[in-house]
Amino acid sequence: GNSDSSSPYVEFALNSQINSQFSISTHARFGIEGYDSVQFISGNYVEYDDRQTLRFGISASYAISPSLSIFGGIDYIPSSYSSGRDLQAPFLATVPDMDEQIIEAHIGLSMKFNDRFTGTMSYSFTRSSGDIATRDYDRNRISVGVNAAF
Repeated sequence: GNSDSSSPYVEFALNSQINSQFSISTHARFGIEGYDSVQFISGNYVEYDDRQTLRFGISASYAISPSLSIFGGIDYIPSSYSSGRDLQAPFLATVPDMDEQIIEAHIGLSMKFNDRFTGTMSYSFTRSSGDIATRDYDRNRISVGVNAAF
């Protein structure tokens, strides 16, 4: 149905160029997020009205040469779900509050081929765990790509 809602958040970021080769950045964000709040729990679909998420992380980049850079970072994202209701029996069932934690780490290389083309290769690992069993997982991802700028 139609309803009015808002998803307020506050965000902080700090970027620092340590020297001509090394940069580091950190970020933090706290928000009340209304999306992705339907979960499959114990054979039922549950919708939570309140999802509070804190995201913070740090990343860095180091230029080995003018055309080759290495980068990496880590993020931690804890979330709490509250005010839930069972979608099959919204007025009958009591739904417990839930928590979830996600840790994501990545590392990669960036190679500048010329003024227009850059290649990137990276590896990332994600671990999700918490009270919602269907959202517990480990993920390994390898990405390879080329970026063209005109």
